[in-house]
Amino acid sequence: MSSLAVRERNNIYPVYQPIYSLEKMRIVGYEALIRSQTGLSPIELFNRAEKEGRTVEFDIECINSAILNIPRIRGVLFLNIRPSTLMWLSKNNYNRLNIPTNKVVLEITEVEEISDMECFIKVLENLRELGYRYSIDDIATGFNRLHLVLASAPDYIKLDGPIIKDCDKYSNKCSVIKHLVAIGKDIGSIVIAENIENCNELQIVKDLGVTYAQGFYLGRPSAVI
Repeated sequence: MSSLAVRERNNIYPVYQPIYSLEKMRIVGYEALIRSQTGLSPIELFNRAEKEGRTVEFDIECINSAILNIPRIRGVLFLNIRPSTLMWLSKNNYNRLNIPTNKVVLEITEVEEISDMECFIKVLENLRELGYRYSIDDIATGFNRLHLVLASAPDYIKLDGPIIKDCDKYSNKCSVIKHLVAIGKDIGSIVIAENIENCNELQIVKDLGVTYAQGFYLGRPSAVI
């Protein structure tokens, strides 16, 4: 099935959620997210692709759909990519991504377990040699994510919703955020808080030293940039 056929069958299109610098409260980039006119959620679309044995093909098509608007993006564009897709590209051709390395951050999603961590870390090292930047998503809840962060020192690490939600009400969540921010500083990674839903959560992550943030409180995903 061709790339165009995949796109037409799923009626997919990208939306973009702004990412803000908490120091200057200005947009420094966007995360690209996929939507479908069929009404299916991204999870449902990927489940269907997985059943058909086309997960990598669909993942690449989502990326190629998102980068069409790169000329309009302020700052950098975070592109979600599965570990299995990166592994496949490392054995085939990174040019299939067709993306400018200076405008893009590859955001490695948490939806898959990495079976061969040593091999995957080598893939990340190779990406960096080629000029790509990358982010590790959901480091506190994803498969082996903290180990991956410590072993690879990504350019960005993302703190996910379960940690951020109601962090203004639970001191243990604040402690986790504080320690993850310290890890980010030690290894040279910029820390991004996701799923900010109110001003209290925003103030807490800012006070704890988080550098960037995104979420509905700051800006909902939109097809219009």
